Amino acid sequence: MDLTLQPPFPGLYPLSSPLLKRWAKEHAAQRIYAHFPSSAFLVAAYQAAEELDLPLTVYFDILWQELPECDMRLARKYEQRILERADGRFAITEFAADFLSKKHGLHVDFLPHTIDLMNRVDGFQPLPDNAQPTIHFCGGIYPAMNQDAVVRLVDAAQRAKCRPQVDLCAPGVPQELQSRGMQARYLPRAELRAVQRQSTIQFLPSAFHSNRPMTIRHNFPTKAMEYLCSGRPILVHAPPDCYLSWLAKKEGFALVVDRPDIDELSRAIDRLVGDEQLQRELVAKAFAFANTRDSHIWAGVLWKSLCGGN
Repeated sequence: MDLTLQPPFPGLYPLSSPLLKRWAKEHAAQRIYAHFPSSAFLVAAYQAAEELDLPLTVYFDILWQELPECDMRLARKYEQRILERADGRFAITEFAADFLSKKHGLHVDFLPHTIDLMNRVDGFQPLPDNAQPTIHFCGGIYPAMNQDAVVRLVDAAQRAKCRPQVDLCAPGVPQELQSRGMQARYLPRAELRAVQRQSTIQFLPSAFHSNRPMTIRHNFPTKAMEYLCSGRPILVHAPPDCYLSWLAKKEGFALVVDRPDIDELSRAIDRLVGDEQLQRELVAKAFAFANTRDSHIWAGVLWKSLCGGN
């Protein structure tokens, strides 16, 4: 089956629509698949499906109309009609799928971010007794998504009795972290995985103070999938009503601090660094949960929808 993919100018709506229609015709597409968060591409895909009378599958890896910086004009005009037009509808978390289903009165399926289990290590990875405790964070640091939680981590690490080092692998660090003496580094994927496996704790944050509260509540940091397979324990620092905290508690794959309290976070760091049995339990549950997010399993779910349920 030939599928229509994202055009070269997804942010330019006037160009996206005709380009996508042309590509669909040239490749004799039997279905159009639209993956949001590109408003222009999502609308163009819908219009191409309408004009060419093709079935449409849509996937939301973040909420659309609730995203402050999105093109609200397009979201308000098209979100309902696109979901009504699609015969395959997916969202990245159970929270998001349920929210969109209730909002539009249409069934939206859950399709999570997944992981190739070939990259998983063999069991818990113990560290040398004399190793310097290290807390690893990887990913972008953004005010709307996680910045306040990362800043709180740095402050908590300074108060922790174990005196851990905070390792930021990020494109850059905001001034608030620079003022605390923090720098970031970039590593190739193979080196990054090695660093994760040698870290005492993997830190997984979400913002407590954000202009995207709906995004924080319904989203799932995709970096979590690498952490789950690292063989090292995860520390989640996120609001109590968000999907990340709910899932970590439900599946038991992380120690969760769900209050914006530096001292509580500091105590959690000391507890996790000093308790190898807890580390082993968290890693075992992380591996068990990772099995449920196996890419090979979920690829079949998506493919079935793309093939019209056959």
